[in-house]
Amino acid sequence: MSRSRWLFVARPPESVRDAIAAALDAVGLRARLGDAAFAIENWHQSLSDRQWHISKVDAMQRAGARVRATQVKMILNRVANRGESPRIHWTLLAQGQPEGFAELLEAVRVAEAAEGLVDVVGNTPHITLSYDAPSPLEGSVSITPVMWTLDHLELVRGGGDPYGYETIERWPLDPPPQGGLFG
Repeated sequence: MSRSRWLFVARPPESVRDAIAAALDAVGLRARLGDAAFAIENWHQSLSDRQWHISKVDAMQRAGARVRATQVKMILNRVANRGESPRIHWTLLAQGQPEGFAELLEAVRVAEAAEGLVDVVGNTPHITLSYDAPSPLEGSVSITPVMWTLDHLELVRGGGDPYGYETIERWPLDPPPQGGLFG
């Protein structure tokens, strides 16, 4: 049994997960990963550092309720190796820095600080596909772009065997402002 951890994430809905899976399959990447791939239902965008003690959960729930941020549109368009580790990480990356992404991270960090939680991790727009890929990629591999609107913030508990995420609480993000008077 793995040790539990709690963190804030955004998780793609089934339709987006299916589109990502199809784009990865079209270039043979899921077949290359085989058993080393994360389960599709575990795909997520981390939005905070992990907390390792259950005593922090109440503060995290209060922090989640404090977050005021706008939805973020992300275009996922390539897979690359990431991280410095003897383990090979494959990561699905976003095109550029999505508008509002930094503001969403800051809103989470400010809300956590207001509840006495420390968050020192700098998250980037991505979805980790595997921490134990069987081989490195040469450069990045382009996929058919998949658009995903991060429209909810979730507090999840990660753990178990097999590893998975349990939603503790979920909060909607604000829709983007309408352009102009008749937008």
